[in-house]
Amino acid sequence: MATIARSLTELIGHTPLLELTRIEQEKSLKARVPVKIESLNPARSVKDRVAYALITEAEKNGLIDENTTIIEPTNGNLTTLSAVRHSSL
Repeated sequence: MATIARSLTELIGHTPLLELTRIEQEKSLKARVPVKIESLNPARSVKDRVAYALITEAEKNGLIDENTTIIEPTNGNLTTLSAVRHSSL
């Protein structure tokens, strides 16, 4: 039976792997070619793990809390994950 996550953050670090068997066969490869499907991460990016680690470490060290405003000038991973950490999701 599949595990059902109770929080979006529980899904971080469990990026699905897919073996490219058709390419392996077509190219007569002797090696297996697994790829990670990063678009299936909670914030749809490889940066989810890094963003989550930054937030949890800053919280642990008392640098941020639920009242902290995070301004992120890139793709939004930090703000997305911070919002999830401090919401009821």
